[in-house]
Amino acid sequence: MATCGRADASTAKRAKRRWGRSFAALLDNPEAEHQRTDALIQVADGFCLRTDNWAYMKYAGENGEEAAMLYDMTADPKQYKNLSGHPDYAVIEKRLEERLEARVAAAGGGTR
Repeated sequence: MATCGRADASTAKRAKRRWGRSFAALLDNPEAEHQRTDALIQVADGFCLRTDNWAYMKYAGENGEEAAMLYDMTADPKQYKNLSGHPDYAVIEKRLEERLEARVAAAGGGTR
């Protein structure tokens, strides 16, 4: 059976610059406190913010214009219906957009 080691528990030489922070405490104790309620995912031309209930993506669309996608992961886990731009979801989309931009900036990147 293959196993996977933890980089932060290894005796191997560590890179000078590391992105993010260790989740070792959660691996050691799944009941441990943690702060994150979302995950930032980078793809070739954009970023995705994933929460328990939502997936929000910003990326370079056609002609280099910025595009977005918003999915309700509870009602639409296969992401068939893009809710971005729908007035009923404007508040949720704005909140997720602001969080995405803050997470990207904190990671040293930019969404534009």
